Amino acid sequence: MGALDSYRHFVANLFALPVERLLGRLGAHVYDHKKLTVFAMLAVCLAFGAGFSQLEVVTQGEKLWAPQSSESFENRDVVNALFGPEPEFNSVLTKAKGENGNIITLAVMDDLWTHVAGIRAITVPSPGGAGEPPLAWADLCELDYRGRCLEFGSLSHWDFNETLYRGQIGSLDDLQRIMARPTYLNGQEVNFLRTFSEPEFNEFPAGDPQRRLLRATAMDNSFLLRVKRSADAGDADGKDDERHDINKEWASRFLDLNERAQTSLAHAKMLYFSFISMDEEIAASVGNDLPLVAVGYALMVTFASLVLGKVRHRVRARTGLANVGVFSVILSTVWAYGFLLLCGVIFSSLNQLLPFILVGIGVDDMFVLCRGLQTVTRQHPLATLKQRVVLMMRHVGLSITVTSLTDLAAFMLGSITDIPAIKAFCQYAGVAIFFDLIMQVTFFLAFLIWDEMRQEQLRYDCLPCCQRPPGTDIDGKPVTAADEAGADAAAKDQDDGLAATVKSAQELGVMERFVQKRYVPFLLHPVTQVVVVLGYVLAIGLSIYAIPHIKSGMPLEDLAPDGSYVKDYMGELQYVLNLQAGQETMVYWRDIDFATEASQRKVLQSYDVVLAGAYFDADASPPSWLHELIDFAGTANATWVTPVDQGEPRVVRTDVFADALAAFLANPGTSRFNDNIVLDEVSGAIVASRAKVSHTPFTISERKDALVDAKERWKLANDALWGGREVSFVFFEFYVFWEADVVLVHELTLNLVLAGTGVAIVAWLMLIHPGAVLLVVACVAVVDVLIFGLMYATALRLNTVTVVNLVMSIGLAVDALMHTVHFFLATPGKTRAERVSRAMVEMGVSVFQGGVSTFVGIVALAFTTSVIFRSFFIMIAGTVVFGQLTGLLLVPILLSRVGPAHLPHNNDVADSDDGSDVAAAGAAAAGQLAGKSKAAVGGGEADVSSVEELELEPVGVVRVLSNV
Repeated sequence: MGALDSYRHFVANLFALPVERLLGRLGAHVYDHKKLTVFAMLAVCLAFGAGFSQLEVVTQGEKLWAPQSSESFENRDVVNALFGPEPEFNSVLTKAKGENGNIITLAVMDDLWTHVAGIRAITVPSPGGAGEPPLAWADLCELDYRGRCLEFGSLSHWDFNETLYRGQIGSLDDLQRIMARPTYLNGQEVNFLRTFSEPEFNEFPAGDPQRRLLRATAMDNSFLLRVKRSADAGDADGKDDERHDINKEWASRFLDLNERAQTSLAHAKMLYFSFISMDEEIAASVGNDLPLVAVGYALMVTFASLVLGKVRHRVRARTGLANVGVFSVILSTVWAYGFLLLCGVIFSSLNQLLPFILVGIGVDDMFVLCRGLQTVTRQHPLATLKQRVVLMMRHVGLSITVTSLTDLAAFMLGSITDIPAIKAFCQYAGVAIFFDLIMQVTFFLAFLIWDEMRQEQLRYDCLPCCQRPPGTDIDGKPVTAADEAGADAAAKDQDDGLAATVKSAQELGVMERFVQKRYVPFLLHPVTQVVVVLGYVLAIGLSIYAIPHIKSGMPLEDLAPDGSYVKDYMGELQYVLNLQAGQETMVYWRDIDFATEASQRKVLQSYDVVLAGAYFDADASPPSWLHELIDFAGTANATWVTPVDQGEPRVVRTDVFADALAAFLANPGTSRFNDNIVLDEVSGAIVASRAKVSHTPFTISERKDALVDAKERWKLANDALWGGREVSFVFFEFYVFWEADVVLVHELTLNLVLAGTGVAIVAWLMLIHPGAVLLVVACVAVVDVLIFGLMYATALRLNTVTVVNLVMSIGLAVDALMHTVHFFLATPGKTRAERVSRAMVEMGVSVFQGGVSTFVGIVALAFTTSVIFRSFFIMIAGTVVFGQLTGLLLVPILLSRVGPAHLPHNNDVADSDDGSDVAAAGAAAAGQLAGKSKAAVGGGEADVSSVEELELEPVGVVRVLSNV
């Protein structure tokens, strides 16, 4: 025995042989205890179904799509602790109805003021009960430094005061003149490119009294709700839950008002958004698509019925079995979901996609089991049904166990990620697939045995109480007197059923005959093989070339369903306003003595370091509070500031800093900076401060680069100015989502490597042969590379949704590849080509049907209203197509050339000595059925004294190795 043989024996005895024997014993146990098995599995599924009482669909974006241990999450906690939670945001973008599209008109402004009055009139019930007056806008709004409601936008020119507007505006020229002013009433500079879409001015420069804003296509106005700080230190977002619920109710009424305004306003159209919009629209998207689950299952039942038997044949039809198979998938889903909910795993909208995928995988296993039993019947026509079940479980049962375990390994290793949506999806998918395996080899197997008994007894599908009338053949046609002469009617009926079962098993179906006569010769032709290999090389090359050109990021509007108001708002925001002017963010400082001259100079220098970044716009960034303080102090009292000395910037003197700061914050022209400074309640010293800066305009794909640039700038400032201390950082609320773009490539690489490693380990334990393992892993990699090419061709972005699909593609591709390779290893023959031919005839059709079943399961997703769900459909459909092509084209070609050798043995009754066709051997044996008694061929439990006797029947690769 050589080293390779010793290695194979070691691996076989380590895992594959015990699993094969276990599955054989399980098949015998299920045969002997069918009713007990069914009731036990039903009890388990229903018991864990209690976990649905813990169901709460998580829709908050930051809890799903953002890496939970990122720096931005840590910085958000610091900001919330120092400055309090961010106000809850509600916005209206006003556009003009009609072809002109210009919103700088008196009519549009009149509609806008009407709408603002409606927003301010929104009230919500008081939490105190019916006796308390309702809460109005003034009770709920965030307050600015003046104690007024914090509202900002184009109406800030009149401080959101309609009376002031009416007093100033008497003509269109008045409106154009005031709209062109460079500052608002509070002294804040107007950022025209962030407030107006496509603004157009006359020829006069900014600040000139004759300057006019002539045209714009949209203008922004926002309304902020006050957030009460939570008393619970463990509250992640720092928000008081009761106040948050009140704000949600106000926001819901705000959205309703905006929806009604689309028809009530004559000249203005409102694009609107609220802090609850994304959560509500994600939930709506899921709710809209739930009926598609029922459609998908109905399609699967129909497809399974067509595949498993002759639908119009009363005996050979298997509609009932098809329904049981789909029902077993539903039960396994209930079991898995309930189990994980009891374990506290979050449930997101992505998890509601799994039933579409699981039904395809589960029905695929069902097809393999049914065809496996048919194959065993053909190979062992004289075996009892119990023997055939045991042999089938040890062979094809091992095959579906291999694929399910590889899926489990791929998904569970893929769940090692910091992005909750990916983690939860992989956990639900892996556990559900494993539980589905258990249901298939127990619950469904029991019904498969009953269905075989029904056919042997010539009972009708779905009506097993009804039997074929005496004196008719298997097809229900009358039998002539000559046919019945000399035969006992009852015995003949029984033998007819048995013979018909064997005959049905040993006859090749239409697809098998096509594979044997047409497809395999075509596949093994040298020209075909050259063309296929070259085609794959070309496709792989193009896909690899496309990978760097795939755009990244997830547009927020993709989370909303088609036709959602969010899409209109985000379209204007992201593709007009955000490309006109960069996103505003904040630089924060803490844990320093701001009063010292050295610290002030370092703050100014760190501010300049940040603005020197490639994705920051120094010209669009307003002066910081410290710049304004220095100018204020120098104007108020020249002795309060240091002289300009040797190029050092002037700063406020340490001994007068407190007085200068107090005067600065009390001054009406600069008191707006109160919101940017946190003072110690006892000493009055600055605890922390912040300053607004602006990014340059950039696309969604560049968000990760902008965030990386921001991190590099603040870390450079900390290292250069504060010796590496975490004094300064840059933070914007949406950075927590951009973090996903930053880590996505690393997460994807990690997930693919871990999932691929899991596939390799399970394949090594089950396939045994190192060459076969390498082939499977390489072909899985090929499928994933082709999926990248599909992403580029269909303009799908690299984001958390597509990463989930790329990880899932490993599990789905394994099914098609592993079955083919495993059957090839277990198939003897004189040449590799002969073994490929037999493997394709026996397993190729099942693999194809499994792929089609997965596609049928997800086809309903093509009609979803969600961009995310359609992305799933594209990528899963691509995985099915590429997996099928690879498993039925590339893999057989490679096996026919370099496939591992089958080791010969002497006691494999499934094959003739000369390697002739299995169907021929089955047909010859079937002829011996005439006159056999039930004990010899029928139920035959008495013929099986123990499971050990069945182990003399060689099956699979393990039995081959045992004879080396």
